[in-house]
Formats: sequence, C-alpha cells, structure tokens
Amino acid sequence: MRTIFFRSLALAVATLAVTSAAAGEEPASRLLNNMEVGQLMARAEPADHVRLSDHFSALGDWHTAQVNRHKSMSEHFLGNPNRNLPTGMSMHCNRLADLHAQSATAARQLAGSHETLSSATTAAPPDHRALYEYFLTVATGYSAEAKERAALAQVYRGTRLAQVALHHDRLGVLARESAKEATAAAVMHKDLADVAK
Repeated sequence: MRTIFFRSLALAVATLAVTSAAAGEEPASRLLNNMEVGQLMARAEPADHVRLSDHFSALGDWHTAQVNRHKSMSEHFLGNPNRNLPTGMSMHCNRLADLHAQSATAARQLAGSHETLSSATTAAPPDHRALYEYFLTVATGYSAEAKERAALAQVYRGTRLAQVALHHDRLGVLARESAKEATAAAVMHKDLADVAK
C-alpha cells in the first residue's frame, strides 16, 4: 500500500510540475509585481491601462490553469480507492478550484475595465472613493481567508497530516500580508478622496 501511495504521489507531483511549467512560462512574463501595479495605477495613462489590462488578463489565465490543475487533482483523489482520505482531499481540491475560478473572473473583469480605460481619449481622474471601497473589500476578504487558514491549520495540527497545517499556516501569513497591503491602499485612496473634495 505504501508503494502505491508513493507512486501516486510521484505521479501527482510530476503532473503538477509539467502543468505548472507549461502554464506558468508565458503568463509569468506578463505579470507585474505589486509596486509596478501601484505605479501604473498612479500614473493612469492610456498606455498604463494597456499594461494593466495585459497583467490582469495573464493573472486570469494563471488562475484558470490553477482551476484545471485542482480539478485534475480532485479527480485523481477520487479515482484512487487505495487512499484513506479521498473524499476530504477531493473536497479540498474542489474548494481551491472554486476560489481560483472566482479569482480568474475578478482578474478578467479588471482586465476589461483597464482595456476600456486605455481606449479613452482623455483619462478621467481616478475615483478614489470607489478604489477605497474596493481595497477595503479586498482587505476584508484576505482577513477572512487568513482566519479560515488558521482554523484549517488547527484542524490538521496533531494529526497524521500535520504538514497540511504548516501549508495552511503559510497561506494564512500570505493572506494577512495581503490584507495589510490592501488596507494600506484603501487608506491611501481614502486620503486622496478627502483631498479631492
């Protein structure tokens, strides 16, 4: 049974590596870091919106690849009767696929918005009040994800799957850092909205 587990695990890792390499090469060059996105949004020139549209389109493609990857992993766990926890892992993979699908949709909506803004002949000043509310919503979502990750880590801690707890701890830290950045962006746009009054 142990041999089958390791073979299945090796197959899953190999599939993941090939899928990540195939899906991650081209979009990665189109992706921007947080600082570049902030600079482009601050300038808000039509060319900047073209670059942001391309960034969010690539981000949507990446999330779509993750949806396919997690669905494939979910089917793999259900298709292997030798697993002790096929249903739980399958549900976990399906949940991640759903989250990536939501992220892909949001990224594509942002790409469309920036594409529309890039075609505008005169760039309108940014609506800082709307951006404040957007980043506040994003920060709330990341905070909720951090709490959920902490709860999941606690569930796995002390079990045979203690490594999964470490994974959720790491994702919780990333979510808390993202919430901090989104909160800082919200505060900045709130201040700019107050100045514009």
